Amino acid sequence: MANKNIKVVNNMPAGRLGLEYSNGKKFVLPSQTAFTNIPTDEVWHIYNSCKTIQKGYLFIDDKAMRVELGLEDEEGTDINALSRTDLKEIVIDRPISEIKEILSSDLSDGTKEKIIILAREEYKEKGMDAKKVKLFEAELNMPIMESDGSDIKITNDIKVSKKVKKAQVDK
Repeated sequence: MANKNIKVVNNMPAGRLGLEYSNGKKFVLPSQTAFTNIPTDEVWHIYNSCKTIQKGYLFIDDKAMRVELGLEDEEGTDINALSRTDLKEIVIDRPISEIKEILSSDLSDGTKEKIIILAREEYKEKGMDAKKVKLFEAELNMPIMESDGSDIKITNDIKVSKKVKKAQVDK
């Protein structure tokens, strides 16, 4: 494939995504759905140097490039390589049996986070069938709603906060 520019999109569950190019320069996609165009050799560099693409944090908005990377073929697409829009369609429109099959596949943590956030958003905005709620909560081991049935106030609470180890100062 010629070294053409490929559209890449921040597909993080929330927040910004930093990229490091092969020349060491860094670039930040500041929010979800923010995008930039980068050469194919840089896409390969990102693919080979970290798991950002494989975990679904960086969406490659070019079918030919996804096929070349092995993320997509005639039989289907790696679920971790789906865009936020495609994942939302799965959460909202697919039947429970199909969702269960999808959730039992090899999902990255990032994809699980995106799915649960999308399910929370759908629950908050339009409600959701109780069977779907239980399925998402059981399969992803994360709540969609509070135990009393109310909305979860913070939809971006997936990441466990890390404790910072403080350096001990000798006196």
